[in-house]
Amino acid sequence: MALIEADLDALFRDGKPIRREFGNGNRLHMDRPLPFLCVHVGSHQDAAFHAVSANASYLIAADIDLAGHVARLVARRIRDHCGAFLMLDIGMNRGFESSSLSRLCQLY
Repeated sequence: MALIEADLDALFRDGKPIRREFGNGNRLHMDRPLPFLCVHVGSHQDAAFHAVSANASYLIAADIDLAGHVARLVARRIRDHCGAFLMLDIGMNRGFESSSLSRLCQLY
């Protein structure tokens, strides 16, 4: 998470885009500070995966716990910077008891 915090600092301070790979297909991509983050949880590269990765601000994570930690960190920083934050969960998450959006929202 320290690397993401450093990336966010550079994004706000220098306008440097974030292109952070976490291995196993996990990725945080932010072109600029925007008040939203599109999220895809899972490893299937389906239509939802491609819809999310076509956005200027997105997170792709293989598991819900990693997605929650990263999304929470991004949400706090973006909300402080932009005054608002919207998280868009796109995709079916097979194998989870509840949707990733409701689980991620509980982390705020």
